[in-house]
Amino acid sequence: MITGVVDWSGAAQAPRGLDVSWCRLDLTLLHGPDSAETFLAAYEQAAGAVPDLALWDLFALDNSYRTVETWLPNYHDLGRTDLTAAKLRERHTNWTQECLDHFNGDLGSRAQSVASPLSTMAAVRARAAPEIHGIGARPEFLVIQAAIVEARATSGMTGRSQAR
Repeated sequence: MITGVVDWSGAAQAPRGLDVSWCRLDLTLLHGPDSAETFLAAYEQAAGAVPDLALWDLFALDNSYRTVETWLPNYHDLGRTDLTAAKLRERHTNWTQECLDHFNGDLGSRAQSVASPLSTMAAVRARAAPEIHGIGARPEFLVIQAAIVEARATSGMTGRSQAR
């Protein structure tokens, strides 16, 4: 009996937070952040809390920042022809801010951390480096991306081409 089909080109063995965060990002881009929270509530009811979810959400956002507009054809294939590259960028940017706020709240020093996305991403790197490095990502990449996040935050830039 077939119970499902997985068609992921990047399938690998990794912590479950990695898959949950990518799914939450897809749901946010497709349907908005409420769908990501609904999914998470159902997932955690069935499987328990996801360790370091805020960290994994930031990891997914960091790794999708430069390419999110290129996902548009995939979403159109799913019937979401109402989505545009600009809408994907807007949703990605808003979700990034929500996830940074959530991560900063998890750190317990929200006011201090929100003031500097660079310090937030440095904290992400410090907490995640051993686990993320184990699945093939380079922790130093997070520092580079943190500089981009900080530049966007301080200059008001939101688009991919503006961050170059």
